[in-house]
Amino acid sequence: MSSMRLLSILFLSVLFFASCQEEKEYEEDDNTPSLNKNSALTGLVARVVQNPTAWDDIMDDNSHFNIVLPVSVQVNNQNVIVTASNDGLEQIFDIKNMYNNDDDIVHFQFPITVKFRNYQTQTVLNQAEYNQLISSLGPCTFLDEISCVKVQYPVIVTVYDSSSQEADSYTFTNNSGLYAFLNNLSDGDTFNFSYPFSVLDSNDSDHVVSSDVAFNQLIEDNIGQCPTYGNTNPTPDFITLLTNNQWYVSYCYKGNNDETSDYNGYHFNFYANGTSKAIKNATQINGDWTKYQDGNKQKLDLSFSGDTLEYMEEDWDIVEYTTTLIRLKNTSGGGTKIDYLYLTKY
Repeated sequence: MSSMRLLSILFLSVLFFASCQEEKEYEEDDNTPSLNKNSALTGLVARVVQNPTAWDDIMDDNSHFNIVLPVSVQVNNQNVIVTASNDGLEQIFDIKNMYNNDDDIVHFQFPITVKFRNYQTQTVLNQAEYNQLISSLGPCTFLDEISCVKVQYPVIVTVYDSSSQEADSYTFTNNSGLYAFLNNLSDGDTFNFSYPFSVLDSNDSDHVVSSDVAFNQLIEDNIGQCPTYGNTNPTPDFITLLTNNQWYVSYCYKGNNDETSDYNGYHFNFYANGTSKAIKNATQINGDWTKYQDGNKQKLDLSFSGDTLEYMEEDWDIVEYTTTLIRLKNTSGGGTKIDYLYLTKY
């Protein structure tokens, strides 16, 4: 056999082997549904690994950022130093609740440094700059951090870039790096966590998670165990919130598919008599809703006429809600399948 022919055979063998390896890799990846920037788990993990910003709301009255400690403040003419170990926050709480006829405004001794959810910091020199910053950020309509769940690093993520048609793996060693990745995902990006890895729950017990479903369930099981830090914006009554506002579907994940676009243009009204109405242009679809307690879970049962809104028809668990967002989920298949429905205030 000539050397040239031998080289040709070797070259073709390498190509064949490489193509088999590449095909095998994508077949394995396809076995796990890919996550994207809008996936429920993406949002949950981002809240776990973000810079915590709600813990000092009693002091700064917002969750866009936290105040970097130590800091000196004055509340109702009383001076308080809040140290890096959070000493002083309880004193602020007590001063605010001492009387009903004072303003309870926390006045900072400037300059101060604030740290945002993405770990970036900003120095604020005076009250005017602080007021301008608060005004520019607007109301806090997002869900707060999930501070009692802790990811144990390293964590490896495989990313598929739709524009380049390539897959890359990234290793993260801290919260800020993983948050930056999740926060900067583009619309066309999909990714998977490389399991297993460890996560600490609210009791600092170590759990080895081996799937998206397990990771998702662990986080949601612990949301109610996280401290509220004397939240200055108490959770509203659910029925009052539901019936006093108009809503739209900001996220619907059903049967391993993102079905959100099916509800584009629909606005939903829920009435105190248990009826509802979905409106899109000249189309109106009547429905019914019921809220009830099932063990330790609050549930919302939705139904509508016809088949147009069939993916919304479910006995949903009410996971959590704010004044502008309601997160619902339904678990089936022995806990292996999770569907989501997010309603956002219109």
